[in-house]
Amino acid sequence: LRRLLVQQDDLLTEVADCLVSNALAGDCACHHIVVRGREETQFLGVLSSLDIVRAIYELRLRGHVQERLALVDASVTVLDIMKPRADVFTCVPSSSMKDVVKVLLMTQQNSALIVDEEGVYGIFTPRDARS
Repeated sequence: LRRLLVQQDDLLTEVADCLVSNALAGDCACHHIVVRGREETQFLGVLSSLDIVRAIYELRLRGHVQERLALVDASVTVLDIMKPRADVFTCVPSSSMKDVVKVLLMTQQNSALIVDEEGVYGIFTPRDARS
């Protein structure tokens, strides 16, 4: 789970590089990451690869991104583009896969955060249901 955690102040460029590195390594190709606050147990939201692409596109439209992604405005942080906790679907570890997939489909969400009062356990996506 550690590779799926980022801090609210992490730069967008660093997180994007991390996602690409994880995918190329083949052992942690995830499209969603959990955003933590300053305290280790503080959960602020979720950031997806789609969120990053949308942010880069919007920055480019505003002239903040050159032709190469390496030139993305270095001041953009995870906090600037993440999906806030209030907008993230969550479920408890004891939830059935069928129930989680059903809710994801009904709410048109693409991920659910697995949490309980002790913390975050992981991220579930419809792709996980195929495994």
